[in-house]
Amino acid sequence: MTKRGAGRALPADPDPGAEAQLLDAAERCFAAAGYAGARMRDVAKLARVSLATLYQRYPNKEALYAAVHARRLEALMPRVRAATAAAGSPLERLLAGLRTTVAFHTEHADYLAVHLREVAAWWAPSELRSDAQLGAWNRGQRDMVAAFEQGMADGVFVIEDPVFLTRATHAITQVALARWVEGGMTMAPTELGLRVCRQIIRAFCVPERTAELLARHGGGP
Repeated sequence: MTKRGAGRALPADPDPGAEAQLLDAAERCFAAAGYAGARMRDVAKLARVSLATLYQRYPNKEALYAAVHARRLEALMPRVRAATAAAGSPLERLLAGLRTTVAFHTEHADYLAVHLREVAAWWAPSELRSDAQLGAWNRGQRDMVAAFEQGMADGVFVIEDPVFLTRATHAITQVALARWVEGGMTMAPTELGLRVCRQIIRAFCVPERTAELLARHGGGP
């Protein structure tokens, strides 16, 4: 099990621009070297601040890593909530959340690289390193399980363990994003989101409705 932390920095109120500069540098270092390989001194050098200044804000690498996730998740989760609230059926809510998540990660390539390095953390909460990640994971898991359960009752999804379907959805999304990176990030984010939606429909919707749902939600079969 991975040790988690809240990632609280010292209480001094920093300049927002300076704080963003630190977190941008940290995100880039974690993307390039992973959590284990990233070093505080490298973050300080990239951010063009002294190591002492960095440690004044973040007492250790765990706190810095948690802050990187907290910043992005504080931006992502309201977008997901707004997208799903505007959707109608359980399938529409699920797909709206996935499209929003995919779009957000394509907008933040370094943060996406951090996620892709974590591998199992997308579907295994024991691998998450920060409270912000765990909170977002739990909310997402709860909402997706509810969507699958209601969709099964409505005859849209195949009858299966909704937790299994939720974690398989995480895996499909991760693979789609990884392939997008491997392909040089050339596919339009909108099309990438549709690719994920098509695969979810093909994999988890009842066969007799697949063609109809692909035409309606996936840009065609």
